[in-house]
Amino acid sequence: MGKYICLFALVSLAACKDKKVPDISQNENARDNILKVVMEVKIPEDDTFQLFYFEDASQASYKVEKRISVPVTRSDNFQKVEFELPVKLIPYKFRIDVGEKGLQTPVEIKHIKLEYNTNYIEIENPVFDRFFQTNIYLEKSKNTLIRKEVDGRSDPFFVSTALLIKKMHIEFLISTKASY
Repeated sequence: MGKYICLFALVSLAACKDKKVPDISQNENARDNILKVVMEVKIPEDDTFQLFYFEDASQASYKVEKRISVPVTRSDNFQKVEFELPVKLIPYKFRIDVGEKGLQTPVEIKHIKLEYNTNYIEIENPVFDRFFQTNIYLEKSKNTLIRKEVDGRSDPFFVSTALLIKKMHIEFLISTKASY
């Protein structure tokens, strides 16, 4: 049984596209120590996406002070939504709110890319569930998240899993230290 668990963990880690971007130069821009979360989304109306983050395990709940808001414009085409976290911060946990207007419409996500210096992790839709967990206000259907209302309320978001955070620490912190 233990062999199957180890095998599943290895397959899960290998399933997302994990690539290293070539280090073109050694200038400060190549190593800015800023985690960027970039989503390619298609959304049928204007709204605001937010990223909340925990700096460490001592934080008990998400706080407005640790939130990044990005306005998103309606588009029939995919567009980039980018969040930049504070310098030298790989979060203990984070969540992405996909709308604050209470709309019950679809959000199509092509992929989510996490960038730190010259390294990145790209999460394609087929492995989304391994790295993010949706709440009750989101229903997944193929490449789309349907925002919905439950008991008159709506707060659609998804949260990073422990597997994603572990992968980020391995790829970004260990790789970064080794390359200096």
